[in-house]
Amino acid sequence: MKNRLRKLRQRKGLTLEEETKLLAETVSLRLSPDALAKYERGDREPKLETWESLANFFNFPVGYVQGIRELGNWETIQNMLEETRFCDDVKKDVYLRNHFIDLFSTLVDKNEELERRIEDLEDPEKFDRDTGDL
Repeated sequence: MKNRLRKLRQRKGLTLEEETKLLAETVSLRLSPDALAKYERGDREPKLETWESLANFFNFPVGYVQGIRELGNWETIQNMLEETRFCDDVKKDVYLRNHFIDLFSTLVDKNEELERRIEDLEDPEKFDRDTGDL
């Protein structure tokens, strides 16, 4: 699964250069823009300490930033609100809009997957009621 570094940076409206400067200032993580770009593309794998610093910077769990864990809806909303605490109104509106679009897209995708599974369960040719296998 692809990590969420680029997506999280873009949600904050930051360039690679701006993010590396803020990382150094806020979480004492010193990276070059090139190194950060390689992390975003998955060309290089950060050390655990780097993942932890990146997660602290974005205010999300490490697993979520790594792309291996999803957030629950309430946790997502809490993080969105925390992220916008120090933003001006325009950045806050754009950030929240983007987050809610992503959240809604995830819910739509999960709903479509659930509907496909229900259709499979209703199709006698695909579902063996004796074993419960599809």
